[in-house]
Amino acid sequence: MKISPSFQRSLRYLFCFCLLAMMILTACSRGSEPTAPANTPVSTNTPKPSPTSAPPANTPNPVQNIIWQWVSVTDQSTGDKITVPNPENYTISFYPDGTLSGKADCNAFDGTYSQSNGFTIGLATSTTAFCGEASLDQQYINLLFNVAAGGPDGAGGLALETAGGAQRMAVSEAAAERSQELSMASDALAARGVDELVTAQMAGEVAREAAATGVAEIAEGARMMSAGEMAEQTGEALERRAKR
Repeated sequence: MKISPSFQRSLRYLFCFCLLAMMILTACSRGSEPTAPANTPVSTNTPKPSPTSAPPANTPNPVQNIIWQWVSVTDQSTGDKITVPNPENYTISFYPDGTLSGKADCNAFDGTYSQSNGFTIGLATSTTAFCGEASLDQQYINLLFNVAAGGPDGAGGLALETAGGAQRMAVSEAAAERSQELSMASDALAARGVDELVTAQMAGEVAREAAATGVAEIAEGARMMSAGEMAEQTGEALERRAKR
């Protein structure tokens, strides 16, 4: 069968028309597809917790300006505990300037302390009187020399430990009137101008001895004394106190 040239042209036109129609339909269908949303980065930042308020800068140090009394010592390895029969004779006080003072039975001592990297005590001077066979003065002094950690025990007292926690000292606050006496003695001596007559170290020592042995005996004689006279008066007052 022979196809005429005109029919062949018609077929070609029809083919081109169908092809064009398909291309238009394809383009229209693509244009109607929803555009995918652009990648939006998801925030991975989590809310930061509110910072905890720092304690006030002027928060009092709970170990300072208190007359502490040695109550007991416990050997942590064996559990053996020694109870001090007369805690009022074994005291220690820590002051804001980093110094300390106290007494070990019939002997008095002073020194320095630090709460950085633990709790350490350095005893500078101490009297060396013999306090009797039953006295715990030497044991007390040795324990203080070896203190390596310490702080409030959570029950109103103070816990001091030797290196490695080998021995734990329990220390309690003295009666309120004793602490008040210490404050009054210091104020009384400052009012009399002691700092103008003696070195700062001697003035601090006299104030502490006044609290430990009797304010009236030392504070009354502190006015207008030289350092040597003050030291002599302090020694005499201590002797009178010990004989009572």
